[in-house]
Amino acid sequence: MNEQMVRRDKLEKILVGLLYVLVWTFSIADFWLFLEPGDEMGYSLVFLWIVIPVITIVVSIVEGMKNWFGRFKWLTSVILGLMYMLSGYLTFDLANTLATNHLNMPRIEMLFIGTGIALAGMLVGCLIKKTRTDGT
Repeated sequence: MNEQMVRRDKLEKILVGLLYVLVWTFSIADFWLFLEPGDEMGYSLVFLWIVIPVITIVVSIVEGMKNWFGRFKWLTSVILGLMYMLSGYLTFDLANTLATNHLNMPRIEMLFIGTGIALAGMLVGCLIKKTRTDGT
């Protein structure tokens, strides 16, 4: 790879990571800054069941195709799973903790769900890369 391709690859990696962090941060900020009473179910459906899983799958597919982190790419799935768990913990669980003055622990099953979503995307990305390289 020439120097221009290496720079482009680094830029893509930064942009994809930044996109994920921005969407994730916006979802948390939206909960605390703009959510009106009675909108909790809509927020949960939009962000926790659609937006965050979709962006997780997209980032995982791209990582599977680009193989940016080599053999450590599978750790990306765990990190994305952790981010998925934190998206629930920093919204509903934290609001419940503040309202009841009782510390709620993060729900570990959310880590497994998020990691599973990311692994599925990673697998799809790896399969796309394999079919592209086998076809040429």
